[in-house]
Formats: sequence, C-alpha cells, structure tokens
Amino acid sequence: MFCSFATISNAEATFKLCQDIVEHCNSSSAFEIGICVGYLEGVADKGDVGICIPDQTTPKQLSVQFVNWAQTHPRQNFSDASVCVTAAMIEGFPCR
Repeated sequence: MFCSFATISNAEATFKLCQDIVEHCNSSSAFEIGICVGYLEGVADKGDVGICIPDQTTPKQLSVQFVNWAQTHPRQNFSDASVCVTAAMIEGFPCR
C-alpha cells in the first residue's frame, strides 16, 4: 500500500480584492485583461440570484460595468473581489 500526504509549508491563501480586479481590467496588457474578464465571467457564471446578463453582452461591457461600479464605490476597494463583482453585476444586469 502506498500512502502520500501533501504538506504545504509557509503557504498562505491569497484572495483578490476589488482593487486588484480593477487594476487587471484597466491594464493595457492582454494577459491582465484576460485575468479581469475571466474573473468577471467566473463570478457572473456562478449563478447568483439577481444577475441576468443578456446573451449578447460582451466581455468589454462586463469590464466597463465593473470598473464604473468600483469607481462609484471606492470604500469597497479592499473588499473581497467576488463580493464587489457580484454587487456590480446585480446593479448593472438585474433580473427584471
């Protein structure tokens, strides 16, 4: 019988903050913008009640909605990014 235990020493979980995603979205780097869009789509796709994004919505529109929301809610800069993205998507793409 073979048994293996993975250990992680000095590992620390890091979570994205709202301002981190804003920085990715505002970058001129295609890689960074990809991180932005991937994060936004991932949170939007998790199926929160109250988010109804039309099929024709582009990744750029998601990014603009989020960045605009973040600019009008600066107190949320250090909040968990998933909370910010969810709030931005509910505000920008509410179910009717």
